[in-house]
Amino acid sequence: MLLKQAFLYGITGKDDIGIIGSTDILAADQACVDLIYLLPADQRRDIVERIESRLSLHQLEYMETLGMGGRE
Repeated sequence: MLLKQAFLYGITGKDDIGIIGSTDILAADQACVDLIYLLPADQRRDIVERIESRLSLHQLEYMETLGMGGRE
């Protein structure tokens, strides 16, 4: 069984915010984004700016269109 793991350590310059594991690649990626958006505004500002300025959320939408997993 493959296990998707996304390590979020250090992306915000702050403490580790967790490890996500799933056999559903899209669910794992969505969970990572959800964790980022749950951070206090001052801690998430830079990473959210990068996500939104590069239209990264469209990648998740397209993955769902391709049937690569679920976002919920």
